[in-house]
Amino acid sequence: MTTSYIISKDGKRVICSIDTDLKSGTTVDYGYHKSKNALNANIDYNLVNAREGKISRAKKWHKSWIDSGQHYGVELFERNFYVSE
Repeated sequence: MTTSYIISKDGKRVICSIDTDLKSGTTVDYGYHKSKNALNANIDYNLVNAREGKISRAKKWHKSWIDSGQHYGVELFERNFYVSE
């Protein structure tokens, strides 16, 4: 796994830093809130009000990530990331 960033859909801001093997440009969902999943035993949590973003490994996002408060994301399930505030 390598350090990557989730970038907003419009490509103007960094959302969070993540560790992932997903390729740059991969579309993912991210959210700041999660809820317990009682319907699917394979998934512990669901994202609430998820938004779409893209994976980037470009070094230019590191400074923006520091300036934005250094949020981290954790993959809840495939291509769905919970962002800590």
